[in-house]
Amino acid sequence: MKYQSFSYFALVNTGKSPGVAKKITNTVLAASNIGLNATSNIFPTNIHGVINFFISLIRTKSEIVMIRFSDLVFPAVFFAMLFLRMRGRKIIIDVPTPRAIGLKEFDSAIKIYPIRLARKLWTVLSGPWVLYPAHIIIQYAEEGNWFCFGIKNKTVKLGNGILIADELPLIETSWPDTTLKLIAVAQVSKWHGYDRVINALVEVNKLDLPYTISFTIVGDGDELSNLKAIVKKHSLEEQVFFTGMLLGENLNSAFQNAHIGVASLGLYRIGLQDASVLKAREYVARGLSIICAGADPDFDDASELRFEVENNDSLNGLIQLLSSFENKKLISPSVARSYAQKKLSLESKLSKVINTL
Repeated sequence: MKYQSFSYFALVNTGKSPGVAKKITNTVLAASNIGLNATSNIFPTNIHGVINFFISLIRTKSEIVMIRFSDLVFPAVFFAMLFLRMRGRKIIIDVPTPRAIGLKEFDSAIKIYPIRLARKLWTVLSGPWVLYPAHIIIQYAEEGNWFCFGIKNKTVKLGNGILIADELPLIETSWPDTTLKLIAVAQVSKWHGYDRVINALVEVNKLDLPYTISFTIVGDGDELSNLKAIVKKHSLEEQVFFTGMLLGENLNSAFQNAHIGVASLGLYRIGLQDASVLKAREYVARGLSIICAGADPDFDDASELRFEVENNDSLNGLIQLLSSFENKKLISPSVARSYAQKKLSLESKLSKVINTL
């Protein structure tokens, strides 16, 4: 490799967004695994964190600088990037969510109208120009026309990657079985669409199937109370289980009992038709097949690992899918793991990006 050093810079509230912090840490570990001297530079989102972020950024001696996009500070980051380019640094911008989608997310995330309007105006006026100094821009889904104006030629649409530890255990279940066991792990929000599974179970339970279905939801989040209310309304307490957040061996144990992982089924609720959901990749790395909605750049339409349902409020496809496993085979855990290592690992994805610099 023609480069020796790599640094990732980000402003993150690690308490509120541990998954983001983990993704950054894993990206740096992946950079180390492919032979780079790699460091992470994560700063809190308060004023002191922002100041230290900029000081550290302009002082970096790394040849490759990756920066996580943040709409509030990037007009200023624009000038820092110009300085870095003059010093010969190669700049990669990691845009975790299309900015056009971010505009829509403000509607639910910011309740005070004047503040919401100001954030929207700031984002729109920042436009694509704040990314012009970058060498490569990583996107995980399609961006709006305004925000990619003038930067399409250096934008790489790349599915999310994960770090697959050698000790990550494979599931031990096999299908067919008397119970089809679904699992979902998330900081549960409305866009995860788990309510669709619960409501589909109401209809599936009316059918005469040779197996029952259970659904385990691991994690906390704003949507959890709504999901619990739906379960109570339909008396599904013996089929749908809420464990709260699990870590380490407790999380591994929850996965060991599962057949299929449920990825995000409510992408349409935040305006997405395609996405590369991190949890879907973890499911596959653990040996699970997945149920999902919307397209994913790392899986083709004929993939036997992925059962895709409508990316809308309809339950028809989900009901049909959940009631059709009597005659379905699931890919073996070892084959799923092999696919994850070849197609979904952070090392393979990061190498692809760096080789284009």
